[in-house]
Parts: sequence; structure tokens; C-alpha cells
Amino acid sequence: MGVVWTTRDFGEFSNAILVGNFRSGWIAAFNGFTHKFIAFVRNPDNSLMFIDGLWSLTFGNDATAGPANTLFFTAGINNETDGLFGTITPSTVSTATKSSAARSSPLAVHIKKRQRRQRLCRFFLFKCN
Repeated sequence: MGVVWTTRDFGEFSNAILVGNFRSGWIAAFNGFTHKFIAFVRNPDNSLMFIDGLWSLTFGNDATAGPANTLFFTAGINNETDGLFGTITPSTVSTATKSSAARSSPLAVHIKKRQRRQRLCRFFLFKCN
């Protein structure tokens, strides 16, 4: 599980509190000031973002820990046999043409999976072959 307050430039979830759930792998967003539930974080295709075995969420520091507006995550995939490190950033996909019911913020996901060898994958759904 991870809890983080987002930066001011994190798309529709700017100044929100994100709560990652280990069991479901979903990330819930809450208003950072009223603490009311906003929505679950979604992929650009409007499906719920799911991170198997989500462990932590944290932002960079604009120095050695990466950009301050990039959300980093770690997860224990394959029943915590393997580790997953990735980033979540606001997508550049426009939501202006979507209906208001489908306007949850799409976020782009970049995954680096480390098992026996290291490889870089870019996905919107979390399956690394």
C-alpha cells in the first residue's frame, strides 16, 4: 500500500491524495483539501489501472530521485517472487472529446521489470511478456 499527495501539475489528479491498495492493485484518488473520494486512477483506454502486488508510491525530488511530477511505484508481482519498478505520469491524451462520465484522468505508465534480466516495457495494461 502507498499513500502520496500529488504535485500541482499531475493532470486531473493535481493536489490529490492517492491511496494504493495492495490487495486490489487499484489506486484511489481523494481531494487533498476536502478528503472526498474523486475516482480510481485509470489508464488512457479508460480501464482501471491495476498494479499487481503494489507496494509503494512516491514522487521524485527533481534531483537524483527523478522528476518531481513523476510518480514512482514498486510492486511484488508473481506472488511477490519478482519486483516491479515503474512510473506513472499524466497522459497527454486529450479528454476533451470524452463524455463527462468517462473523464477520469488517463495516466501513462512506464514499467521496468527486473527478474533474471532487466528490460524496459511501456504499457497501459500491466502485462510484461
